[in-house]
Amino acid sequence: IFLNPSFAIDLQLIGGVIILQTLPAVGLGLFTRWFHRAGLIAGWAVGMVWALVMLYQIPKVDPSTGDILKPHFGGSGYPLSHFGFDTDMAIWAGIPALLANVLVAVVLTLILRAAKVSDGVDATREPDYYAEAGEEGVETEMEPIVG
Repeated sequence: IFLNPSFAIDLQLIGGVIILQTLPAVGLGLFTRWFHRAGLIAGWAVGMVWALVMLYQIPKVDPSTGDILKPHFGGSGYPLSHFGFDTDMAIWAGIPALLANVLVAVVLTLILRAAKVSDGVDATREPDYYAEAGEEGVETEMEPIVG
């Protein structure tokens, strides 16, 4: 409760950049079996490192004076000028990091599939997907709502 409100907002935006990097590994990894698990892990690692490097390079600037209040982790808006564009505009750091994450996952998956590297064994069984109250090993946590 004693923190500067802008710090709390910056922290939330920075956290969003980091959380977003789990999307390909968790989201795409659960909904499609196409990606190689090593590709997803490598993509996540590249996305995390690049996101943190970009976030580290963003200073906190006083909007009224233009003075730098702190040199690092000052928000999540990464200046497009760092990519070589002649503009004052910025992009949310999560977007380029996510693109790198997915690109690494796709390219590494294609390489590993071409090299016929095993994706490992999926130990999930058909009954793991379905469970009904009253079946053996299924515990009831609360009474069902009727009506």
